[in-house]
Amino acid sequence: RLVLSRSATEYKRIVLSMTVHVCDNLTLDQIAAINNVSVSNIKALFRKHSGISPMLHYSRLRCTEAIRLMSQGKTAAETAAATPVIPPPATMRS
Repeated sequence: RLVLSRSATEYKRIVLSMTVHVCDNLTLDQIAAINNVSVSNIKALFRKHSGISPMLHYSRLRCTEAIRLMSQGKTAAETAAATPVIPPPATMRS
């Protein structure tokens, strides 16, 4: 059985929380607060375990979720509302 280091376990917990909150459009400060860790600690964990920034990882999760929703037949407006990665075009705003 593989035993994860403390930092790997903490990294895995933060990634899981990002996955749970994939549709919430969180800031890094909010992610840190949810996980009871500092922003600098999250940045260090991601640098060590993934080599990318935590917000890039979160953005990729959100884009993957948007693709999943579109593949299930959601419209662009529905997908943009569920996963607001970027503001929807003016024509899609209500």
